[in-house]
Amino acid sequence: MAKIGVPYLQGGQWNGRQVVPRSWVERVFKPKVDMDFPGYRYADYWWSIPGRKAYFASGFNRQVIMVLPELGVVAALTGRDHYPFNDLINHLERAARASRGARPAPTR
Repeated sequence: MAKIGVPYLQGGQWNGRQVVPRSWVERVFKPKVDMDFPGYRYADYWWSIPGRKAYFASGFNRQVIMVLPELGVVAALTGRDHYPFNDLINHLERAARASRGARPAPTR
């Protein structure tokens, strides 16, 4: 699953080779379809929470590929239950900042 997310983080490239058209990645990262969930948008099989700069593909029971471009993070998660995406994003942000020695942001 992470191998699907990494090209989106890298503008469509994998090991220096363009494997996903850059225009496709740009459409995913600039979603235009408003969804019935406040703050969520959708584009080309990817959901996003633009206010959090988070992009994700989500499957049954939260099988998730999460891309946080500003932090350089791709996370692949499997699960058996639903959980709030904002909580997941908070955990990933704290983990990314902690691994870089930065002070974690307060929980939202």
